[in-house]
Amino acid sequence: MDDPATKRITSISGLNPYQTKWMIRARCTQKSDIRKWSNARGEGQLFSCTLTDATGEIRVTAFKESVNQFYPLLENDQV
Repeated sequence: MDDPATKRITSISGLNPYQTKWMIRARCTQKSDIRKWSNARGEGQLFSCTLTDATGEIRVTAFKESVNQFYPLLENDQV
């Protein structure tokens, strides 16, 4: 039986800038430490990671509140 969640997954190579809702299933192959930043528009924190699936890889950067939301969820070499 097909899992409905699997049908909603988009491959990394299938992503495009016009999609507004998408879900990928990928391995975290690299995750940076959290860094703090400050500029004329404000300050905050960020981290980056590389996500890889069978079709390609994508670099992700999370800023501000997204750092607290996603940093604990992503582990190197885990899907």
